[in-house]
Amino acid sequence: MEIFDRETKALRRRAFLADSALAFGGFVLGTIAAGEPISNNYEFMNGKWFDGQGFRDNTFYSVGGTLTGKKPRQFRSVDLSGKYVVPPFGEAHNHNVETLNRVDALISRYLQHGIFYVKNPNNLARDRPILAPKINHPHSIDVLFSNGGLTGSGGHPAEIPERVIKRGLWKQSDAEGGFYYTVDTKADLDEKWPALIATKPDFIKAYLLYSEQYSRRKSDPRFQYWRGLDPVLLPVIVKKAHAAGLRVSTHIESAADFHNALIAGVDEINHMPGFRFAADVEPHSPSQPCARQRFISRRHDPRSALSLFAARH
Repeated sequence: MEIFDRETKALRRRAFLADSALAFGGFVLGTIAAGEPISNNYEFMNGKWFDGQGFRDNTFYSVGGTLTGKKPRQFRSVDLSGKYVVPPFGEAHNHNVETLNRVDALISRYLQHGIFYVKNPNNLARDRPILAPKINHPHSIDVLFSNGGLTGSGGHPAEIPERVIKRGLWKQSDAEGGFYYTVDTKADLDEKWPALIATKPDFIKAYLLYSEQYSRRKSDPRFQYWRGLDPVLLPVIVKKAHAAGLRVSTHIESAADFHNALIAGVDEINHMPGFRFAADVEPHSPSQPCARQRFISRRHDPRSALSLFAARH
């Protein structure tokens, strides 16, 4: 099965047939003429297939690793015995594919749960060559990375590398210019943008935190790490990213952040208003209609993966 999208150049055709055969059982050779070589094409029969609305009795084939309804000349048959078939799931927001984690065990767990696609919306670009042999091939998960995120001075997620550096696991160079890029003005953005693009991100991560209070929070030490970008910069970031063929995912905290992200034209909103807010979320209605569909990902919400898959189709 293959998903086509400008962002998903890292997503590859996935041949999962051997594992499927073991999982479903009933692996039976069939419809191969005498003397012909055994094919790597497969028939999946007697399954109930999800079509976006419900489950339907159908038969599909894997031809060269691509799922199709067209019957090939020769194939092996896998009897699904009435079992249900869904597309592979996607983890739309997690930072766990990184070198400080037990990546081999993580990959195994993802595949066991049917999760083939993962987005990491903030990571160290220097980790990627180390991770590369483990991911983005037919026997593993496919991962998209944003690399360093864009935030304001003293903003989230600067506290994360600070903690890891204190533990002796990262270097100071992994903070500014590594895990994040501090951008307070358009001049800052113009200066640091080439360095971020040089890391070859798959998409861009930007941070809004209580952007309706940006002027009050930006210089107040009480709000250290509880602030982000000046919201007036977000449309500029979106314009630069889209010109580079990249989508923009934006972290939000408040309803105003959600509004400002929509108006800026971001492609994906990470979290929902109030996801770690101690009090009630303040009412806020967008002053303009959404010009086009957005992806909204809520971390660890399986419905997000289904929405992401459906939106791409």
